[in-house]
Amino acid sequence: MRSTFSVIFYLKKDKVKKDGTAPIMGRITVDGT
Repeated sequence: MRSTFSVIFYLKKDKVKKDGTAPIMGRITVDGT
Protein backbone atom coordinates (compact mmCIF):
# COMPACT_ATOMS: atom_id res chain seq x y z
CA MET A 1 0.00 0.00 0.00
CA ARG A 2 1.39 3.34 -1.02
CA SER A 3 0.42 6.59 0.63
CA THR A 4 0.90 10.06 -0.73
CA PHE A 5 0.88 13.34 1.11
CA SER A 6 1.31 17.00 0.30
CA VAL A 7 2.11 20.05 2.40
CA ILE A 8 0.83 23.48 1.42
CA PHE A 9 1.76 26.75 3.11
CA TYR A 10 0.08 30.09 2.52
CA LEU A 11 0.07 33.52 4.12
CA LYS A 12 -2.95 34.97 5.88
CA LYS A 13 -2.70 38.42 4.32
CA ASP A 14 -5.92 39.61 5.94
CA LYS A 15 -4.36 39.28 9.42
CA VAL A 16 -1.18 41.33 8.94
CA LYS A 17 0.13 42.70 12.24
CA LYS A 18 1.35 46.22 12.88
CA ASP A 19 5.00 45.16 12.60
CA GLY A 20 4.39 43.85 9.07
CA THR A 21 4.36 40.14 9.86
CA ALA A 22 1.57 37.78 8.88
CA PRO A 23 0.73 34.28 10.13
CA ILE A 24 1.55 31.28 7.94
CA MET A 25 -1.13 28.63 7.65
CA GLY A 26 -0.21 25.06 6.77
CA ARG A 27 -2.26 22.25 5.28
CA ILE A 28 -1.22 18.60 5.25
CA THR A 29 -3.16 16.17 3.07
CA VAL A 30 -2.64 12.40 3.34
CA ASP A 31 -4.12 10.05 0.72
CA GLY A 32 -6.59 12.65 -0.46
CA THR A 33 -7.25 15.59 -2.68
